[in-house]
Amino acid sequence: MSADDTDDRLEVWCAGEEWCPITATATILGKKWHPVIIHRLIAEERGFNDLQRAVDGISSKVLSDSLEQLEDHGLVAREVVSEKPFRVEYSVTERGASLEPVIESMREWGRRIWPPRSNCRDRPLFVPWPHTWGMADLTLPDHPTPPEGADDVWLHCIECSHTLPPFNDVVFTCPECDGLLEVRYAEYPTFDDFAGDERVWRYSAALPFEAGVSLPEGGTQLHEVPRLEADLGVRNLRVKHEGMNPTGSFKDRGMTVGVRVAQELDVDRLACASTGNTSAALAAYGARAGLETLVLLPEGKVAAGKIAQASLHGARILEVEGNFDDCLDRVQDLANRGEAYLLNSLNPYRLEGQKTIGLEILERFRNEEGRFPDRIVLPVGNAGNTAALYKCFRELVQSGALAPGDVPKLTGVQAEGAAPMVEAIREGNDETRRWEEVETIATAIRIGNPVNAPKALPGIRETGGTAVAVSDEEITEAQRDLAGEGIGVEPASAASVAGLRKLVASGEVSTGEDVVCLTTGHLLKDPDAAAAAGNAPEGVPNGTDDILRHLAGKSVGGSGLLGLLRRLL
Repeated sequence: MSADDTDDRLEVWCAGEEWCPITATATILGKKWHPVIIHRLIAEERGFNDLQRAVDGISSKVLSDSLEQLEDHGLVAREVVSEKPFRVEYSVTERGASLEPVIESMREWGRRIWPPRSNCRDRPLFVPWPHTWGMADLTLPDHPTPPEGADDVWLHCIECSHTLPPFNDVVFTCPECDGLLEVRYAEYPTFDDFAGDERVWRYSAALPFEAGVSLPEGGTQLHEVPRLEADLGVRNLRVKHEGMNPTGSFKDRGMTVGVRVAQELDVDRLACASTGNTSAALAAYGARAGLETLVLLPEGKVAAGKIAQASLHGARILEVEGNFDDCLDRVQDLANRGEAYLLNSLNPYRLEGQKTIGLEILERFRNEEGRFPDRIVLPVGNAGNTAALYKCFRELVQSGALAPGDVPKLTGVQAEGAAPMVEAIREGNDETRRWEEVETIATAIRIGNPVNAPKALPGIRETGGTAVAVSDEEITEAQRDLAGEGIGVEPASAASVAGLRKLVASGEVSTGEDVVCLTTGHLLKDPDAAAAAGNAPEGVPNGTDDILRHLAGKSVGGSGLLGLLRRLL
């Protein structure tokens, strides 16, 4: 390549020369990830996610910026291969391919001169350290000083960095740009700061209050599942069953904090949109606090068990013509008009309570195994748990309690009929596309516009995780697998195990990993789905010998046939 062919950005000088080819080449190949990206493209990696998996440790932002720079230099070409869903592929140009012998020489030199060593002083200048969430920045406070009027806790906009005191006004999004808010603290705790019963408020040092409106909640077990572990083939599999919380789902963790904040703000009415679990938790914790509760549900799309909970706890239930996302739009309108205090996961305080899931997993797994898990797999609906766990890990890294290399990979699972997060992750998009039509047996994750996507997408990408969609059939099979271990879950909960099975089969999850699957709701939340997935009742005559013959398979009565038909239908 001559100087005349060189991009203006490569017109560089050294040692008195008008143009220096060494410096020009280093302008491209001296960037940490550029040679590796070109090498992988020459090896025929094409999609953004394929590249990110192949270039171990690179963050999505760094990869995106690097590809743009390489494209500007004429070394990489970008082609849109699909508009719906939007998908692009990358390839090396003729100019980029001409770098192959240069990169191979670099590889050979690296093998000879810089072999792997245990002594860090022997490491080369450029080492492919994991690039999870800007690890150099994670060791620093998110925001060194609180805004005026705040003490040790404040709200911070993740979009424009506007800050505001925590309890002066009722706000859910940034008043400057309408971006998502996040709770920030002057100091972040270490594991040594946590004491007391193994419940949510054990972690008060990581929460905005010392205690809240409690039933109590948290302290759910990490279950060993030996048969499922052997079947999947991972090194170590645990299931954290959040269905054992007071109202049967993880939502209780967020409500104990959120309702306490509502008391601090002196509001009279709590409100939420719900696929069912949020409404049950809101109604129960609102009743505990003596507050009025209002629930908006998508008409005909919420399991009866969940409606019954909200109803019995005294909530006023409105069934809205539309889907969950329509309900959330309406309840946000009501909150913005001052008619209610919103307690969906758009409320940043809800996620503070849900952070404790991550704290419990890390503490319990370390106590039992002597290390932290490699990966946490969880169902994704509105993406609140994904955002909360990511925040949990960031704060622990900032306090020095968790090494950057020990941060578990966050891996999200959605139903194929409601998978906007998976679409964004797989296609390399920074935002989710709103799915207007969503359908799945897993009602708790039947959401087409996850409100916490701006917090959750970086959480998945920057921890080195991924996202996968599973079919309703795969969800039901996983529900049966968990039931076979004595763990009864609603369909959405089983998505985590279904997703793990799929990722192990594809090779995206290594069989040598320690994995925790999060199950978010109890099977009694959706008894109809549980009955459909399980064995049908078999009718038998009223006689011991008849029962024994039936058990031996020698007789099937009329009612037994009815049971068989019931299963088939």
